[in-house]
Formats: sequence, C-alpha cells, structure tokens
Amino acid sequence: MRILTQDIRFGVRMLVRNPAFTLTAVLCLGLGIGACITIFSLFNELFLRPFPVPHQERLVDLNETAPKWDLEYTGVCYADFHAWREHNKTFECMGTFANWGANLSVDDKAERVEILNVTHDFLDVLDVRPVLGRSFTPEDDRPQGPKVVLLSFGFWKRFFGQDP
Repeated sequence: MRILTQDIRFGVRMLVRNPAFTLTAVLCLGLGIGACITIFSLFNELFLRPFPVPHQERLVDLNETAPKWDLEYTGVCYADFHAWREHNKTFECMGTFANWGANLSVDDKAERVEILNVTHDFLDVLDVRPVLGRSFTPEDDRPQGPKVVLLSFGFWKRFFGQDP
C-alpha cells in the first residue's frame, strides 16, 4: 500500500511540474470520454432502448429481398403488402408505412416534419390509440378515400397549443 501511495504522490508532482502536458492530457481525456458518451447515447437511443409500444415482443418486421440485384432489404410495395394481408393466416393484423420529410407552415410557424403514410390498421398493429379524434378506417386506405391526418402529441402541442 505504501508503494501505491508513493506512486500517486510522484504522479501528482509530475503533473504539477508540467502544466502544459497536464492540460493537454485532461483535454484529451475529456474529449475522449465526451465522444464515447455521445456515441453510446446515440446507439442506446437507436438500438438498445425498447420500442415505445405495448407488447413490442409481438411485433415482426416483414421485408422483401432481391437476390438478383444483391439487395437484402428492398421494402414492400403496397400491392404485395395487400396480397400478404389478404392471405394472412399467421398474424393478428398487419400494417405498413412509408415515410418522408416535408416542410410545413401553419400561420407564422414553419417546421420540417416527418410524414408517415400508413395503412388503416397501422395503429392496431402497434396497439396505440389516438388521444383525441378517431383512428384510421378501411375507407381511409382507398385511393379516392378521405384525406385523414393524425398528429403526434408533440406536434399538436407545439403548433396548435393542445387545442382540441
């Protein structure tokens, strides 16, 4: 134990004698630790945290492949998905979505928003219900069906002040 104490005292003396080296070492350690924390936080958010829906262990992601073009995941076109859903004998329900971004302006506010184009049963798959209003219906899926929008809680709060 005495040798460890001597080593620590010697190390502190050397750090005090070389302040430039000490400052450089502390900055490098700080940057390294900060970078590691940032990368882990991002990885944790994207891959380790559970999906924020009930019964997440029952969700399955279905996809198509294109070996001819050496593509492992190609997404699913709506016609194929519709056929899968029609002949489904395995899953309780099936839903699909396509996403993209758009610029939206309401009154004097503008924001880049993520848009999901979903099938009527998408919320049933996730076992999620809207806080206000109604969920989607099969009529909403038709090409000439009504145009229906479901806002996220955060967007509703920011842009509309939670006004029902």
